[in-house]
Amino acid sequence: MSQLAPSVEATLAALETLATEGRLEAARAGLEAFAGARIDAVGGHGPSGELAQTLGLARLAERELRLAIRDARGTPDEAHWASRLAALQRDLGHAAAEAKTRARLVKLGVGNLEGPPPEPELSASAPTGPAPRRPTSVIPQTRGSPNEPRLVPPSSADIARFLHLFQGREDVHARQWLASDGRIGYAPVHRPLTREALERHLAGSETLGVYATRADLTACFFAIDIDLARPALDEARRSVEATRRLRRLLHDETQRMLAVALSLGLELVAEDSGYKGRHLWGFLAEPMPVGLLRNFGRALARALMPESSEIVLESYPKQARLEPGQIGNLIKLPLGVHLRTGRRAWLLDADGRPAPDPWTILREARRHRRDEVLDAMARMRQPTEPAAEPPSPGPKGPRAAGLPASASFVEADLKVDPELRVLLGGCAVLRVLVERGLERRRLSHEEQMVLRHVLGYRPSGLLATNYVFRRCPEVGPESYLQSMLAGHPMSCPKIRKRVPEVTARVPCNCEFKVRTDHYPTPLLHLDEARARGLLPERAPHQERVEPRVVEDWARKVAHTREQIQRLQAELVTTEQRLAAELALMESGRLRLDDGEWSLDAEGKPHWTPRT
Repeated sequence: MSQLAPSVEATLAALETLATEGRLEAARAGLEAFAGARIDAVGGHGPSGELAQTLGLARLAERELRLAIRDARGTPDEAHWASRLAALQRDLGHAAAEAKTRARLVKLGVGNLEGPPPEPELSASAPTGPAPRRPTSVIPQTRGSPNEPRLVPPSSADIARFLHLFQGREDVHARQWLASDGRIGYAPVHRPLTREALERHLAGSETLGVYATRADLTACFFAIDIDLARPALDEARRSVEATRRLRRLLHDETQRMLAVALSLGLELVAEDSGYKGRHLWGFLAEPMPVGLLRNFGRALARALMPESSEIVLESYPKQARLEPGQIGNLIKLPLGVHLRTGRRAWLLDADGRPAPDPWTILREARRHRRDEVLDAMARMRQPTEPAAEPPSPGPKGPRAAGLPASASFVEADLKVDPELRVLLGGCAVLRVLVERGLERRRLSHEEQMVLRHVLGYRPSGLLATNYVFRRCPEVGPESYLQSMLAGHPMSCPKIRKRVPEVTARVPCNCEFKVRTDHYPTPLLHLDEARARGLLPERAPHQERVEPRVVEDWARKVAHTREQIQRLQAELVTTEQRLAAELALMESGRLRLDDGEWSLDAEGKPHWTPRT
């Protein structure tokens, strides 16, 4: 393919970096402006279209790919971009437009929309076994190839569980197709995925996929797609020994990634995709926003980074939002028969071998709670402070004062630090927002702005804001305060305008008697406290008061112990209630997804985790 101009390549790389950092709106706005100014320019439209597709800008992606075809007319790149456009139109369900693009491809002499001929089969059999055997036909073999086990028939409950675990978009699913000339792809089926369709999938008469993003922009699973890179596949086509080596590599890397995921608290289910890679599935106890899962999946893919360049990873769901008419990215369902190879996409056991009874695996599959996903995401984050940047020039916006030397900040500081104690005790809105961040681990953009533009004007408030933000995995590092703000803090009326659902539920009518000449803002609570002698007078240019180390840490330890004692008292009361309920149950046991509660010999609740 033709080389990009350096300026175009640099701009697209910068926009992709914004998207990777979670600044999606900025990336989308930047790409729309960049592409809009280059409609008549030659070159760069193909990569721009691919980035637009990644960012969920379907209309822009289609336009850019059409412009790429225009620029590449009469060159080999024309067929490449036409193939990408046809795939996009297929995902969007634009059948008439896709048909026209395919007709163009036929005129160009392209016989396979999916790229080169079938790659060597890399089955999930033991990595030290013989070279894989290619089926004599790509027609689905419902009984499986001679080297494959027989699928244990599912019960009615197994079918229901499968549909529940792998549920995607409610009104459409995907069906794999294979043309007589070897072309292969997926077509959207604008109907719900039913038991009857799944039974055909398991029988091998159809091969189905799901669109991970549901209509309410949530998803019920996340997945990592492990594939062999194109150069490795080319090598495998030329050498049986290379095929064996790659099969062994794929097995070893999959097992390593499962172990890394487990160290993060994630129990994933591995699947042989039936073609040239593996899928790692993570199931959720409740649906989660695809924007969060997209960022989580990207972070997980980085954490699982292959040790070999011959393996590449993709994460699902891929998109944070959907444009009108867009149905998102699909992923093939497991246990079906891949039309290209005729092999079943087996779930794999703990040793990485095909499991003839996958239903037991799905019955025991861990369904991760939201807090477990957030905990894993927090572990994957860099724990260090972001590097301070100089403030942006210009008269608008608050100026940045110097950032004080950052001592370690702990949750007890919210109660021990004199200024924070006054601010959070005096302003119920700030107190609720901090509690939301610590307990729910989620803050909306407006809630973040209130904390930034109130607490960010005091040294201890800056540290507290960043501490709360770190507890919320959906808050990106770009939102952290780099420097203490100076200028005009947010007023109480503006706070009520930004978070009315909070201010309507708590007292938000504070009376400030000391600074009657100043507009109302929560920071005036500090002046009120100083007037009453509850805080020392603020010295000019004062940063954070250097604490007397022993006394400061003594207060923190005392406060933390108070928290522990309170939680222990709550634990005793809760355990007594649980013991009473268990005693009333006929079996005296309560089975949950991840373990079982029972009563021990002393009549106290005993927890047995699932092994």
